[in-house]
Amino acid sequence: MYYIEKVINGVLHYKTTPKRKWEPLSLEALTRRVVIAEKSLQGWRQNEESRNYFRDADAAIGLP
Repeated sequence: MYYIEKVINGVLHYKTTPKRKWEPLSLEALTRRVVIAEKSLQGWRQNEESRNYFRDADAAIGLP
């Protein structure tokens, strides 16, 4: 399967064959990516908060 993306004049474009014309991604496709990225970042932040919580708790009771 062929799929490539490229930013052209500040807009993300794609094509599915080497000879096909570049087409901009739809607003719906871009929105899905933003939602996924935000959920991923939120999960990462929660993981970091948990790690910091347990590290601080360990330090409070004298564990290395």
